[in-house]
Amino acid sequence: MNYEAEVDVALQAIGEAAVLCEQVRGELDASYAIEKSDSSPVTVADFGSQALICRWLVETFPDDAIVAEEDASDLVQPEHCGLMGAIE
Repeated sequence: MNYEAEVDVALQAIGEAAVLCEQVRGELDASYAIEKSDSSPVTVADFGSQALICRWLVETFPDDAIVAEEDASDLVQPEHCGLMGAIE
């Protein structure tokens, strides 16, 4: 099988996500993060890069299922309103 289209989309998506991560790193400090139940941090860059990559996948391969690491339902919790505001 030839996966040239998939590789091209992956490279474009991760390139865009890398730019976003660099912007976030330059503009926000570590306080814009939440702690998951396993005690690992989730940052604006994590949510943002996941969203960008998922958008690329949905637009390019609409019939493919997506399984992602971060759960955006955490963002609607009142204690995380600062993180949600930073993402918007």
